Amino acid sequence: QVPNSYLTKPGILRMAVSTPAPGGGTSTEAQLEIYGPEPRILALGNAASYQGGSVSPGELITIFGTGLGPAALCPYDPTFPGGVLPSSLPIGAANQTQVLFTVSSGGVAHTYPAALVYTMDGQVGAMVPFEVTGPTYTTVSIVVTYGPVAAPLASLPWVVNVVDAVPGIFSADGSGRGQGAILNAVLDASGTAVDYTVNSASTPASLKGGASVVVLYATGFGVTNPNPASNSWTPVPTPYNSVLVPTVTIDGKAPQNVSTAVPAYGFPGVLQLNVTLPADAEAGKSVPVTVDFGNFLGQTGITVALK
Repeated sequence: QVPNSYLTKPGILRMAVSTPAPGGGTSTEAQLEIYGPEPRILALGNAASYQGGSVSPGELITIFGTGLGPAALCPYDPTFPGGVLPSSLPIGAANQTQVLFTVSSGGVAHTYPAALVYTMDGQVGAMVPFEVTGPTYTTVSIVVTYGPVAAPLASLPWVVNVVDAVPGIFSADGSGRGQGAILNAVLDASGTAVDYTVNSASTPASLKGGASVVVLYATGFGVTNPNPASNSWTPVPTPYNSVLVPTVTIDGKAPQNVSTAVPAYGFPGVLQLNVTLPADAEAGKSVPVTVDFGNFLGQTGITVALK
């Protein structure tokens, strides 16, 4: 058992074991890194694909580390008065998490708090502020704070590149691979999508009829038109679209039609893609799907089930 007094400052804790004579001795040292009480960022990536190294405006990201928030998961509450996505969680608690993005141009620094999706000790879900855009800014410094609102503890900065898009398609199991988080949409006589079912190997989308639609969800698509402020989210935002044009392939083939729409819950970090299946795609339980925005490529390894 290590005394708490040994863990109050960041540094290296040197440990050795000694046994008494006769025949005793002292072991070689084991060196353990002590983080201290401050939040610590260990990794960061796209919330759908987990691609790291760069962020784009409006992208949903996942931050991994230690001391980032409370022990228990705390998601935002969409029924909170006003429906505004919070920039700190848990709302009203003595200790709260914030994620701050600092960018500089011409020697002038600007700091923007991120809208938060959830927080807990080892993981935080956040949306990159839409103000963090290139080419004005090429890098961004990300800091997580946690503690009393008046004097929280802050992590060391985590610096990444700023690019126009870091596309990611959400997967069914949250791994960023395999079966996509995809819905089947059957069109009625007027062309309106009805009877949504979850796409899976047991409920594949039909290639028959030439008008079958699947619904994909993506993040990291970059600037939108109109471009919402980072923390002005409301349940029914102004309709928006991605400035960069999405390119979808299914079974390596271009769909007949791709249209974008705000998801039903209106979250600005997620874009809904309604995709008419290509008539020449092959049926299968794991047909590959890709989504790119402009010249920025999304992940491979996402699949859709077709019959």
